[in-house]
Amino acid sequence: MIAAFFARLTPLRAAIILWLLVAAVMLVSGWGNITRIDTVDPDDALRLVQVRDLIAGQAWWDVSQYRINPAGGGGLMHWSRLVDAPIAAGILLLTPITGQVLAEMIVAATIPLILLGLAFALFARVAASLGTRLFAMVATALLATDYLVLYQFAPLRIDHHGWQILLSLALLALVLRAPRASDGALAGVVGAALLAISLEGLPAIALFAAIMAAEWIWTGTVAAQRRLTAYLATLAAAAMALQFLTRGPDALVQTWCDALSLPYLAALTTAALLVGAFAPLIDRRWPAMVARIALLGVAGAASLAALLGTEPACAAGPFAALDPAVVTYWYENVREGLPVWSELDQVTAFAVAPLITGLIGTWLGWRGAAGEPAMQRRWLILGAAVVGASLLGLLVLRTALVAHLYALPGCAMLGMIMWRRARTIGSTIPRIFASIASAIALPPASAALMAALILAIVPAETGQAGGNAAADDAPPCVDAPSVAALNRLPPMVVLAPLDIGPHLLQRTHHAVIATGHHRNNDVMAATIAAFIGPPAEAERLARANGAQMLIVCPAAQEFANFRDAPGEGLVDLIATGRTPGWMEEVAMPEGASLKAWRIRQP
Repeated sequence: MIAAFFARLTPLRAAIILWLLVAAVMLVSGWGNITRIDTVDPDDALRLVQVRDLIAGQAWWDVSQYRINPAGGGGLMHWSRLVDAPIAAGILLLTPITGQVLAEMIVAATIPLILLGLAFALFARVAASLGTRLFAMVATALLATDYLVLYQFAPLRIDHHGWQILLSLALLALVLRAPRASDGALAGVVGAALLAISLEGLPAIALFAAIMAAEWIWTGTVAAQRRLTAYLATLAAAAMALQFLTRGPDALVQTWCDALSLPYLAALTTAALLVGAFAPLIDRRWPAMVARIALLGVAGAASLAALLGTEPACAAGPFAALDPAVVTYWYENVREGLPVWSELDQVTAFAVAPLITGLIGTWLGWRGAAGEPAMQRRWLILGAAVVGASLLGLLVLRTALVAHLYALPGCAMLGMIMWRRARTIGSTIPRIFASIASAIALPPASAALMAALILAIVPAETGQAGGNAAADDAPPCVDAPSVAALNRLPPMVVLAPLDIGPHLLQRTHHAVIATGHHRNNDVMAATIAAFIGPPAEAERLARANGAQMLIVCPAAQEFANFRDAPGEGLVDLIATGRTPGWMEEVAMPEGASLKAWRIRQP
């Protein structure tokens, strides 16, 4: 019976079984948070707030958050309705049956798991194109051990990271196939969706454009050229269409450097027009490789010129305008947005180690496919994707998630080769140790080995465990006793540290002056200045921004960061019980993590 089961076990079926097991573990382990809708990350909390506002009647094209900075007319957001839409649709569908609270719980728990199921199925297909049925199942099993990737699909992780991973995997799956214009066009639609969801998808879009361009340069085939031109044309057209559908006609002429907007649309259109117009001509009249290189070089330069000519400020990046205090007390504490080497610890090990083993295994897979041109081509493309995504992952920690997915087939190849060679060793003890060593293919195993090396070289530091440490403290801060007490008060505008702001919006009826979302740089800077500055300045800033209540979580990392500021600021007085006279303490129940004060009328 067991033999018959495995005989019928395809990579897709194995992926479905693994997905169901992983989903069950996630649901059981996170059940307490799920039933309370205790989102861990501030972005997940604010995403739910955005969806609630959409359901309540906020305009589809209006993504501003009006409970952030209400005195200033609302908080500017750059998020996409593409992510909001399925969440809102699920809640609207279930609410007549379950009520909105239960509908939110079900949808917030299941949508990430549905995306995870799609990722498992798509990954199994990618792995099956790279080797045997056994290889595909081993590679898919490794996905079930990669915590860094799985975490982004955990219940309540309703922000855009799961979508980014899934769409990036879809791009790889399409590019691994033999060049066809239809696949290039489909990849363009996928890339446009990725870019519309977040500008973080731009490097992946550029990476696969480079891979398609390199294949055309090297082979000179009409199929490769048509795929590239279809990709660029559809990418530009679909990006414009999605921009119009999700943000409205005004968004087609707006200039932002942190989201899809006119500068990026101009760049995409320029590249598509140049390559589409001249690539077929070059293939007919100047088929030499140098002509293809020259055209793509000119198209790349013209695309960059169009971007910077439309908005020169984009040359400095999306965060260049941040206030220095915002950089110090917020941006530099968001671990996931920093380079891997910003802190050497277990998180570094888990991010980097699978990439190293994956690169080694990918090279072995390419070498082992000698004599099979189609298979060797796929491994070569995979290797380019791993290298490109890994370099980006070193620069921005959160992008290592996609690099992990691309590296896992290489990890599987390395592990299987080591296992097969270990089984040929005649001596028992060496064979056992060599067999155990093949476990290096498992991301947790390679990460544990690298972590041990890091700890042996670098002294242990009391740092953040990954992501945004202040955010990880947020759910215990915005806890049930605190929420119950705050919701008994009339709605007020709250001056609170940035990272607990989204959770206050999600779980109470109050508004906040600022959250950790960079387009609201001025009020972010004012919030930080109020907490780290002297009480008189804090009072002035609080009143100027319409604050009626002040809330802190003394146990949060962000509170500790504020206390590290030079001089004696408001947080130091709060921490030592010396609150100024313009603050009147609000009684909180026993066990509440938050402390609150009304701001007295002048």
